[in-house]
Amino acid sequence: MSIWKINTINKFDEFSIQWNLLCKETYDTPLLDAKFIKPLLESFSDGSELLAFAFDDDKCVAATIIKRIGIGRWETFQPSQAPLGCWICHPDYCTDDLFKELASSLPGSVICIGVTQQDPALLARPSPSPHLDTLDYISTGRLSIPDNFDNYWSTRSKNVRQNTNKAKNRLKKEGIAPSIEVINNVNQMQDLVKEFGTLESQGWKAQSGTAVSPDNVQGRFYTELLNAYAPEQAEVWRYLYNDRTVAVDLCLKQNGILYILKTTFDQDWSRYSPAFAMHIEGVNYCSTNGINSIEFYGPAMEWHKKLTDDLRRMYHINFYPLSFIKRIKRIIN
Repeated sequence: MSIWKINTINKFDEFSIQWNLLCKETYDTPLLDAKFIKPLLESFSDGSELLAFAFDDDKCVAATIIKRIGIGRWETFQPSQAPLGCWICHPDYCTDDLFKELASSLPGSVICIGVTQQDPALLARPSPSPHLDTLDYISTGRLSIPDNFDNYWSTRSKNVRQNTNKAKNRLKKEGIAPSIEVINNVNQMQDLVKEFGTLESQGWKAQSGTAVSPDNVQGRFYTELLNAYAPEQAEVWRYLYNDRTVAVDLCLKQNGILYILKTTFDQDWSRYSPAFAMHIEGVNYCSTNGINSIEFYGPAMEWHKKLTDDLRRMYHINFYPLSFIKRIKRIIN
C-alpha cells in the first residue's frame, strides 16, 4: 500500500530534489524536471495547488501537482504551456490502489481525479477498471534522426520534395539565401523570446490574445525557462532569409532528444513555408550534432506528417473512487 503525503504548493522548492530524483528514475524528461515546473508555477499557479508524494515504505513511487477544479473534482496542474500534466509515477504503481489512496488523502470528498495529457512513451496506458478510465487525447509525432539525411529525404513523398525544391528555387531567383542558426547563449534568450513574440503577434494568436510577448506572462515564462536550461539544454532555432528572421523554434534537449516547445513564423513569407523549411534544415543539423530524435508534442499537423510517420496517441486518466459515478458518466456521454 502506498502512503501519500500532501503539501501546499509553496513547498515545491523544498521538495524539488525529491521530485527530480523520481523524475530521473522514471521518465527522465526535462518537461517534468523541477527547472521546468518552477517557472511554470511562478507564472501560472494561483497558489491553490497541492504537491503530493506517494511512498511505498521509504521508496517514493509517485508525485503530482494537483488542484481542485470543482466540487469533489481534482485535476493535475497543467497550463497550456506544459506538454504534460504534472504527474510522475513508477509504472508498476499506476494502479487503482494508488489512486484510491490519493483520493482518501485529499481534503473533502473526492468524486473524480483527472491526470491530463500523459505520454505512452513515458507511462504505459493503464488498463481500465471499474474505477479507472482512460481517454484518447491528441496524436503527436516523433522524428528519429537519420544517419544519412539524403536517404531520409528520399523516403518523403515526391510531392513534398518537389514543393520544397520549388520554394528553394523561387527564393534563389529572388536573391534570398535561407540559413538556420542554433543559439544556446543564455544572454540572448530574452531577446530571442522577444523576437519570437514579434513574429507570433503578426498572426491569429495576437487577435485571440494568446501570442507570446516580452511583456506578458507567456513571454516571461519562456524567458525564465530558457534561461534556466541554457546553455547546455536550451536551444533556439532561427531561420533566416538573408538577414531577416522568418521562423523561430523554442527548444529544450536532453539525452539526445530535442523537444520543440513552440514554433512561429513570419506570416508575410507563408507562401514559402519557412517553418517547414526550418525543420527540414533542422533534421540535417541534428544528424551531425548529437540529436537522435525530435519530439513535437503538439497535435500532429499535416506538416508533421510530411516529416515523420511515427505518431502516438496521448491520453488522459480519470479515476472515480465510487465506481457507479464512472458508469453514470458513461451513460451520459
